[in-house]
Amino acid sequence: MIPSKAKIRLALLPLLSVIGAGAGIYLTRTYYGLRLGTAGFKSLCNISDTLNCDAVTSSKYAELFSGLPLSSFVAGWFVAILILSLLARVSDWRKEIVALGVLLSGFASLYSLALLVVMFGVLGKICLFCLMIDGVNFALFGIFLEAELLIGLSLFFGSFATPMMTVVFAISMFLIGHWVESLGFFIKKSNSDSFRLAA
Repeated sequence: MIPSKAKIRLALLPLLSVIGAGAGIYLTRTYYGLRLGTAGFKSLCNISDTLNCDAVTSSKYAELFSGLPLSSFVAGWFVAILILSLLARVSDWRKEIVALGVLLSGFASLYSLALLVVMFGVLGKICLFCLMIDGVNFALFGIFLEAELLIGLSLFFGSFATPMMTVVFAISMFLIGHWVESLGFFIKKSNSDSFRLAA
């Protein structure tokens, strides 16, 4: 069982995947337009010297392999995430799909961090569509991770009949922890006092 809060966020996954795939397709179009020398081609986000998708897309970092743009792989990646997000709607598969989504989107987020370092640190240029893709990756990871945590917590607390029982359990765990800490303090104190009396 998954809480309704996570279900609402999981409903955002297809939309985010489509946005990411769209940005990847646009950057692939930009890549080939620049490489093939289409006359007068200029991307939408070629705004200034710094905000320049053309500079980022024409760099060596924009290729996965020679002649194959990274953005085409990104578009395919988001189509795969779209399929996963649609499969996550099936309650029998949700737990496994969400766990796989955490792994995949976690990898994509780490890769996005590396590409952000390249974009800001190495190239010194900013590609708005690339930032959109990175933002979608981070959002997907956050949603999948939150759903995974909520699923885990719901399984743990699922044995409690009411929310009130959950609160009672949490308070009792706090009190037991506090009691154990106090007990440890008194044991240490009594051991040191009895050591002084024996001497």
